[in-house]
Amino acid sequence: YLATSYGVIVCYDAITGEKYWEQEFENGFYGSPMYADGNIFIMDMDGLVHVFKAGKSYEAVSSNPLGKKGITTPAFMDGRIYMRGNEHLICIGK
Repeated sequence: YLATSYGVIVCYDAITGEKYWEQEFENGFYGSPMYADGNIFIMDMDGLVHVFKAGKSYEAVSSNPLGKKGITTPAFMDGRIYMRGNEHLICIGK
């Protein structure tokens, strides 16, 4: 999975380089996409966290506003998601 600063995410086969899909979003990305529990998580520069299924075709799960702008890569630990906005560290989970 490759995310761009101009708002496109592309899924490639890591071995052959075959492109499976490409999806355009309204905002760009600086953080990296992260895999957890069968899904890919990535936050755009406006703080919208996009979640989609990991796979050979694009299938959106949800888009969740963080409420803060940021350029971060989500981190996962002990059932929690950690994301850094421009000013705050946010933890989502139990």
